[in-house]
Amino acid sequence: PGHQTSVDVHDLTRRWEGEHRPGHFRGVTTVVTKLLALTAPAVAIFGRKDYQQWVVLRRMVEDLNLRIEMRAMDTVRESDGLALSSRNGRLAPTDRVRATAIARAMRAAQRRFADGERRRVVLEGVVRDSLNGDVDAIDYVACVDPETLEPASDGSVTMQLLVAVHVGGVRLIDNMRLVSTP
Repeated sequence: PGHQTSVDVHDLTRRWEGEHRPGHFRGVTTVVTKLLALTAPAVAIFGRKDYQQWVVLRRMVEDLNLRIEMRAMDTVRESDGLALSSRNGRLAPTDRVRATAIARAMRAAQRRFADGERRRVVLEGVVRDSLNGDVDAIDYVACVDPETLEPASDGSVTMQLLVAVHVGGVRLIDNMRLVSTP
């Protein structure tokens, strides 16, 4: 009765989205594995909007020795910086405006990083402070290693900033690569 097989990418899915949405990535990896098996593409292109999902899928393809070239596309953004998402349509007009704080907060962290700040906790604090008053709740703000998704080491020359918040009853995620020259 039903399917008994699933695909699970253990370490990369235990934090961040995996912690807040138990079982989510097992479903994603299983469905994507089936899709790739059925279509046998030479190239698969995924967006970076859900950065953790991108890293998980790339690792899954590598671990399973699938002969697929994995490519990532940049996050598409609205003119005000809000990441394009079907969830944006569920935001009331005033909440839509408040949600633009996510992109502003990430840009503030990027500026600090470009100016030489390399302490993860400080950069995360910049984002939290910038979001204060505009979002209803913060699930996480994390500067992580772009490959392992573990908390970034202070002094890292590149970090991936992951953000998950609630605005007007809608959960929104976003991310940004922090580099020394934006």
